[in-house]
Amino acid sequence: MAIATNSNMPLVNQGAAVIYTWIKNVTVTGNDTTADNPGINILSQATLYLTVTAASGTSPTLDIYLQKKLADGSTYQDIAHFAQVTTSPTNRVMHMITGGNKEEAQQTNTLAASTVNSVPFGAIWIISARVGGTSPSFTFSLYMEGLT
Repeated sequence: MAIATNSNMPLVNQGAAVIYTWIKNVTVTGNDTTADNPGINILSQATLYLTVTAASGTSPTLDIYLQKKLADGSTYQDIAHFAQVTTSPTNRVMHMITGGNKEEAQQTNTLAASTVNSVPFGAIWIISARVGGTSPSFTFSLYMEGLT
C-alpha cells in the first residue's frame, strides 16, 4: 500500500516558487513508499520540511529517503536521506540544488542518513519510508518549496 499523498499531479508553478504539501499527517507502521510525483524537472532548487508529530513502539526508527525514478522507468535511486528519527516531535529541513556530477552504484534505501547527493533532480520523485523497532508507529508530514 502506498503512503497517501496530498496530490499525485504535476507540481504547479506559483510564480517563481512551487509550494507543495506532499504528505499530510500520515501514519506508517511498516516500510512504504508514495506514488510517483512527476513535475520535479521544473525545479532548480528545493527545500523539504519533515515534521514528525507522533512516535511509538519499542526503539522505533524512521528513515525517510528521497528517490528519483531512473530512465528505465521502473528503478529508483536514492538522492537524499533525512537523519533517522527516533522520537517526536521532530522537525528536519533539507536544502537541495539540482546539478552536479556523480557516478555511483544504483542504490535503493541504502544512502547514509543525513546525506544529500549533488545530482540532477530528474523528473519524478518518490518518498520511501523505512520503519524499524518493535510495534513502531510514526505520524509525519512532508512539505516542499521549490524554485523554478
